[in-house]
Amino acid sequence: MARWLLSIWLPRLASDVSLRGCPVEGPFALTLRASNAEQLHCLNEAASHAGLHRGMPLVDARAICPCLSTRPADPAREASALEALRRWASRYGPHAAKDGSDGLIVDVSGVPHLFGGEAELLADVEARLDRVEERDRRDAG
Repeated sequence: MARWLLSIWLPRLASDVSLRGCPVEGPFALTLRASNAEQLHCLNEAASHAGLHRGMPLVDARAICPCLSTRPADPAREASALEALRRWASRYGPHAAKDGSDGLIVDVSGVPHLFGGEAELLADVEARLDRVEERDRRDAG
């Protein structure tokens, strides 16, 4: 039997977790110290649209986007949030694992028919993630 794996990538997980408790308007990024300099670790959508990207030195980011708000990254908090999502994702398959610091892999072999098919399983995942995102926006505003 072929194995089917579902990959869920959450590129803004760290910034979303940070912003959940204390929202910020406009461009926002979490920073980490690397190679003796602060670098952008995770950005919100507004910061990405301003031309910033992960790994960019903070001094360069501020030159491009002077209104950038930042906070230090909290890798332990991010790992905890990803672990909670891993447990949540186990509803879609018996084996769910973290994939790096911002992703999940779920073994959905033999599972899609329980949701009505592959498209329906993916639609359910997207709908549930959208509801969480919408709830966070509503709670922040």
